[in-house]
Amino acid sequence: MISAKNTVVAHGVIFDEATKLVSIFNIMEDLIVGGFPTFIQKIYYFSYFTREEGDSANITLELIIKNNDKEIAKEPIQINFGDKYKNRTRIELGGMPILEEGKMSFIVKHETRELSKYEISIKKINEPLAQNSGIER
Repeated sequence: MISAKNTVVAHGVIFDEATKLVSIFNIMEDLIVGGFPTFIQKIYYFSYFTREEGDSANITLELIIKNNDKEIAKEPIQINFGDKYKNRTRIELGGMPILEEGKMSFIVKHETRELSKYEISIKKINEPLAQNSGIER
């Protein structure tokens, strides 16, 4: 059975080919924006997929991105395990629209079964970013 582990959305995901290590930085958990609609210029979806003996080495998954209940994108993900049982997948997502406050969900399905779901809280800032420091000129 195909499964997903360590799913995350971040501003950076780097694969080191020499060491085979993955570096993930600026993990997205909450996003505070000035207003709606807005967009994120570039983020990465990362997941560590596994398969069992007898599972196909080549599979197609589906990545569904939602802002609350509104579907923003739906894309196929081609996974080629080769002769391995583990696969690290990084997908660059550019120009991701955010339509409203609430949550952004990144859902991966294999056929009809949900393998993973990662959510980011989206909030609108209510106060000015800059405060008067009280220093007079």
